[in-house]
Amino acid sequence: MEKQSRVRWAQRRLERWRAEYGGRGRPIPERLWSIAVEVARAEGIESTALALRVDRERLARRVARACEPSARESTPSPSASFVELDVHGLSVPAEKAVLRFEGRDGEKFELEFTNARAADVVELARAFWSRPR
Repeated sequence: MEKQSRVRWAQRRLERWRAEYGGRGRPIPERLWSIAVEVARAEGIESTALALRVDRERLARRVARACEPSARESTPSPSASFVELDVHGLSVPAEKAVLRFEGRDGEKFELEFTNARAADVVELARAFWSRPR
């Protein structure tokens, strides 16, 4: 599914729910949050939050949780206290970029993307390095 159709599909799902059940003050069902997280992981947190009219911070937290391994699969280990991330190359929206993280425990995470915002990359880095191990 291409970017525009994926976002529009999610928008239609949320609009139907809002029209039928509520809107402001009404908690969005988990199945719809799952759709929003899936879209945000592919398209970026900021743009997805704007398109779907959901709280950016809540969406970012849910995306971070979705990137974490389950507690049963993890064992505790020391985490990095400071990580420098050079995000200058992310300002060119048309180019493809690959982001690779490697933890002290040898676990690796690789993400290929376009049109990422520095804030989205920082959220992913934070989720990777703060995950339970």
